Amino acid sequence: AFSPWAMKNLKFDSNLYRGFHGWEVDVCTQAKAKGKRVVVVPTNVRHHSKGGFGDGRDWQRCDRLFRGKWGKFLERTKR
Repeated sequence: AFSPWAMKNLKFDSNLYRGFHGWEVDVCTQAKAKGKRVVVVPTNVRHHSKGGFGDGRDWQRCDRLFRGKWGKFLERTKR
């Protein structure tokens, strides 16, 4: 779920990410870069799939793109 602020201020980076991987961590990092907190609430919902993470090469590509975009920010914010 997104707050009203998040709906107005956070955007999916469709130029960088395609498909299933990367979008959620990118949106959360956008919020953190704008000084907001990211809150995870436990729910009683399950996602059923065939198992695994899908296309491993696609996951690696998205991970590389995410690190390229946010790596310096993440290094600065490490505790």
